[in-house]
Amino acid sequence: HNWITNPENILQLTLFLTVGMVINLVTGNLKNSKKKVERLSQQLAQENAEQLRMALSAAQMGLWDWNLVTGEIKWSPEHEHLLGLTPDTFDGKYETFDQCLHPDDRPGLNQAVQQALQTRSTYQHEYRVIWPDSSIHWIEGRGQAFYDTIGQAVRMSGTILNINERKQAQILQQQQFEQQRLILDMTQRIRRSLNLQDILQTTVDEVREFLRVDRVIIFQFSVNWGGTVEVESVVDQTMAILPFDIYDPCIGEKYVEPFKQGLLTAKSEIGRESCMARVSIS
Repeated sequence: HNWITNPENILQLTLFLTVGMVINLVTGNLKNSKKKVERLSQQLAQENAEQLRMALSAAQMGLWDWNLVTGEIKWSPEHEHLLGLTPDTFDGKYETFDQCLHPDDRPGLNQAVQQALQTRSTYQHEYRVIWPDSSIHWIEGRGQAFYDTIGQAVRMSGTILNINERKQAQILQQQQFEQQRLILDMTQRIRRSLNLQDILQTTVDEVREFLRVDRVIIFQFSVNWGGTVEVESVVDQTMAILPFDIYDPCIGEKYVEPFKQGLLTAKSEIGRESCMARVSIS
């Protein structure tokens, strides 16, 4: 009773309660502030992740991370899309990725990866992938390996990029170059001879080589749209049709006018074409 009535004790109690209230208030504010900071951080992380996804999608680029110790591979959704897979279906196995590769490009890619690991250099390689719909797409892969304290590679991370348009432009440029080379070679060979038959033979030989086909002919039409093979270039061990007469109902029935206008056609299965099945050679 005396302790409570003592003014000095009352002052100490008051100060103690005041300090306790202040501490409680500050602690509560800190907790609320911490929660706000956490929510803000999550929001910013989500916004940054969404911005990153939008940027990757616009650039047609995907991210990958390969744990060389466990073998586990992680892909971004954009990476799965660039390989023709549905998002969230990749099982993290290298074998699954290997199955997506064009068979002709597997050795080169494996060699590029091993060389980058051994020389501790940046990995960069262009290769083709085959989608589930059998379409072929060009990819450029880039990456960097990370090593432990004893120099063993433990992780490799990087990107893939869709380079279809660039490769198509390169292929078109190469085709144009080959066409120019063909014309130049034909011109030079023709100049060596004024004989018409030699000129025509040179033409079909060069065209067959350029197109990489089994046969190229020059065909002389008759009145009924049959005709005779005048000049032929054919690969070895393939039956020649020079100088047989040929009647092709496809030409007479529906292709005369289109051919006059410069029509070009390509048939992969001649025997399955209804009119081609009726072609006669004599």
